[in-house]
Amino acid sequence: MLEGEFKGRFNSNSNNVFKGKFYSIINTIPTGNHFDMLFSGLKGNITELNYVDYQKILREYVNEYYHPPLWVIIKTLMFNDLILLLYGLNTSTFNLILSDFGLTPGDKAMFLNSLEILRELRNYCAHGEIITRFRTSNVLEINSSLIRKLNLSTKRIKYIIKLSDSIKVLNLYVNTNRIKTRVQWFYFKNVICGRKWLNKKFKDRIGEM
Repeated sequence: MLEGEFKGRFNSNSNNVFKGKFYSIINTIPTGNHFDMLFSGLKGNITELNYVDYQKILREYVNEYYHPPLWVIIKTLMFNDLILLLYGLNTSTFNLILSDFGLTPGDKAMFLNSLEILRELRNYCAHGEIITRFRTSNVLEINSSLIRKLNLSTKRIKYIIKLSDSIKVLNLYVNTNRIKTRVQWFYFKNVICGRKWLNKKFKDRIGEM
């Protein structure tokens, strides 16, 4: 087992620098405080990499950098990872992010809560669930400021919103007009076809758009 900094290629066409532990069968290891070794075609396992070095091996575009900048590394994060990262930021950095979204430091709790709602919506879609049945979980409290700002309707006090209100939250960050247009077209076709009863059931299911 060798431990330290390694320069070379791991599942990549580009050289880079990695820190960790390398396990392989090596017949001869030089002695001394410092030495350079050149391996070619050596098989083994490298472990205890930090997140950035692991991503260098996993993703070619990260491996283009010896010291990947944040704007590169952040692309590798899952949505939940980003939310956890936000919770760990210092106040001044977080306030800059809020400012980018046109929010003030007092909106921090509302901002984080909106992302938690979107995380649940994203997971629901990713797992192939029927989207019209979406509800936020009964353990996720909906921020009071968010309820007032978007006029959300909770199933019980400060808990559980339907799909339509979740789309209102999504609309804070991306334009959801295409979704609204599709829903309106769905309502229109049902009226033309004499299925107004279906529109009522649909509204009861997803809430008022």
